Amino acid sequence: MEGWAAQSLSFAGRIELIKYVLHGMVSYWIHSFKIPVSTSKELEKLFANFLWKGGIHAYSWTNICKPKVEGGVGIRRIQEINEAAGLKLIWKLCTSQSLWASWMNERYCKGTSFWEASISAPDLGTWKFIATLSTIEGNNMSLDINNGLWI
Repeated sequence: MEGWAAQSLSFAGRIELIKYVLHGMVSYWIHSFKIPVSTSKELEKLFANFLWKGGIHAYSWTNICKPKVEGGVGIRRIQEINEAAGLKLIWKLCTSQSLWASWMNERYCKGTSFWEASISAPDLGTWKFIATLSTIEGNNMSLDINNGLWI
């Protein structure tokens, strides 16, 4: 980010750059790996310093990350994006017949449902991540059958 001319961009320009370019680069990795909380905080610190040109921060990063209707600028927190990507993987695992879903079900679910599968030390990091999110997803997921179709 140091190579980018933060001084020549307006505040709105820096926000757009963070929202679409920097978050886009991070989102690529988030959809493949779980980003540790410490890494998320470090990235957000870099984003905040870029936004405020390395000077005094007029608003906290928490306030900047609020939706526009709540007074923020609509930048999403990296941990929230990370959690959403994990929940998307759970959805894919439960509804898809892809090679990845078939392998994960065979390797980790072993004939049980995703909700009953366990976690062990040698398991893949992706499995551990989505298995820990299962409590969140289980509380928010429902299945409606309407004329034989899932909704």
